[in-house]
Amino acid sequence: MITETTSFYGASSLARFIDPWSNVWWLFGPAIEGTPEPTWDPEAETEESEIHATICQALRDLRPPR
Repeated sequence: MITETTSFYGASSLARFIDPWSNVWWLFGPAIEGTPEPTWDPEAETEESEIHATICQALRDLRPPR
């Protein structure tokens, strides 16, 4: 599992995983009930999001299929 099911821009949910053949799957679904709407302030200093950090790490760790 790259990313557990996570609220994604408030309108949907996202999960990602790598299968045994090294394919990266992105699964989208309806929003998770009760999760807060994300906000964005273009002037604010921001840290890398978990969504971005987890996919970057997973892609760095990919190896050719066995």
